[in-house]
Amino acid sequence: MSIQAAVEERKAQELQVQEANKKPSLATVIKQKLDGQTVEFKKLLPKNFDSEKFSRQVLSAIKSAPDLMECFSTPQGEISVFLAAMNAASLGLEPNTPKQECWLLPRRIKGKMECQFSIGYRGYVKLIWESGGVETVFADVIRTEDEYTYSRTFKGDVFEHKPTGKGEMIYAYACVRYLDGGYSSIILTRDQVEERRSKSDSWNNERARPYSPWTTATEAMWKKSALRALVPWLRLSPSASSALSIDESSFEKDEDGSIIDIPEWKTEDTTEFNEALGTPQGSPASTQPSQVSDTSDGDQSSQPNKRAFMVAALEGYGFEDPEAQLAKIRALTGNDYPSIGRVPYTDAEQVIRLLDEEADRKESNG
Repeated sequence: MSIQAAVEERKAQELQVQEANKKPSLATVIKQKLDGQTVEFKKLLPKNFDSEKFSRQVLSAIKSAPDLMECFSTPQGEISVFLAAMNAASLGLEPNTPKQECWLLPRRIKGKMECQFSIGYRGYVKLIWESGGVETVFADVIRTEDEYTYSRTFKGDVFEHKPTGKGEMIYAYACVRYLDGGYSSIILTRDQVEERRSKSDSWNNERARPYSPWTTATEAMWKKSALRALVPWLRLSPSASSALSIDESSFEKDEDGSIIDIPEWKTEDTTEFNEALGTPQGSPASTQPSQVSDTSDGDQSSQPNKRAFMVAALEGYGFEDPEAQLAKIRALTGNDYPSIGRVPYTDAEQVIRLLDEEADRKESNG
């Protein structure tokens, strides 16, 4: 072998050693780790959902946000990404796509980057639809140049909205109509929407703000705020309620899914809850349109959701099964209602009163 050939062979061997010792890029490492989770994703995803496509969506979400890539610099950050992705998979929601069903969001916790899971507006709509018993669900925003009227009377709510798509957003509203003819609705003011946004760490953090849905999907977040405010008042199946609770599971999270120290209900605008419960605020409904409505055909009362209170009372007195609740309602009212959603507010009040009277009699009799 000539000297030149020997030198070239030595260089080739050195290059091979260098390539072997060269660390793969972070993007390559992340892809390899996600590929290793594809089988786990498949176990959680709905049958008609492509697990490989889901893995690519998660990878795309991570690569599009440098702060999410930083999560892989620590074990807890890496785990947080996989947990968030598994939450999305278990609900059958696509993360960080134009569908805006859910989000994987970066957040710095004690100096270390972690990933938080948040259900988007369209994710809420999808999950509510899948709960069953729902005829339609929608949310929208009212802008300064839109035509709209809203008033509340003893005969029922009057609401009409003709959107133009022009002007600043000033209200957000959501409505769910049930197959039995009833509906639940709510309207939030701009101040109430911005109050929810103010709890968002991704919005308040200058570094995270560009990736926050409040920045990238502002109108959708307004709609989500209204829909999320309505969720506690909806008649959802246990599976749907469990699914929606994942948006806040294990931690207390803000509107973007970011962890906060104080549970949201402790910092919520009390006006919204007072109005929802029917407490007078000193202002007419037309000027303070943050109201909750829940009515059925033939019962257009503007009163708060007494059915929800009736169900809570029944559960408190040991009637936890829906069929048992309906049987008790029929027995107390003498009316053969086909479903709880058909019980008018007056009878709901009667059921609550009679349950209390029964409990008092039992206590008096020892």
